[in-house]
Amino acid sequence: MNSLTKNIQSEETLLSLIHRAFPDAFCTGIEELTEGYLGSKFSYPGQPALQGDNWHQVFALMTGLAFSDGERLSIDLKISREQLFKDLDESKVIFDEVKVPSLVHWDLWDGNIFVKDNRITGLIDWERSLWADPLMEVGFRTYGTDRDFYKGYGIDRLSEKEYLRALWYDVYTMLLVSQECDYRQYETRDMYDWASGHLADKFNELHRALHSMSL
Repeated sequence: MNSLTKNIQSEETLLSLIHRAFPDAFCTGIEELTEGYLGSKFSYPGQPALQGDNWHQVFALMTGLAFSDGERLSIDLKISREQLFKDLDESKVIFDEVKVPSLVHWDLWDGNIFVKDNRITGLIDWERSLWADPLMEVGFRTYGTDRDFYKGYGIDRLSEKEYLRALWYDVYTMLLVSQECDYRQYETRDMYDWASGHLADKFNELHRALHSMSL
């Protein structure tokens, strides 16, 4: 196993390591840090074209731009754009639950979290932050479920619709990560292989789940 793959796999468990070292930090810190941080529009800050009152519409715009970025460099994203947006259009009802934009950090790994006296005291590196559904946070990714992270948000498990949204955010995340090798000109294709594999797997899981339930 090469070092890049080790680092990727390690990032999926880093938050759990923090939780074991500071067992009360997330249940006493996350809610305090996020409480009251609500926005007026779903958006990426500073990008008016990606702002709106309807989360499904904004997410569809974000996803479309992400897919177009991949097509621009002829990156094989391993999923059908036509099927992706057909499924996204059919998923409107699961996005309707998200009424109020919440501040989402979107890069909550251990290096970005400050802990003092068994409490979370600060978060850094906000460059990927947006006003969105809290389920976009890294601790809700379905390929590395973190129960301690769930506890910090005061929930035990995701509902059926919440899980489907989490799958959509998996797909969006992997759409972006699958392109990093090309846009950042990495020396190997390891990141692409890992991310595009997750992208295909999670999209297939999402497609099957959508068509097994009545929306």
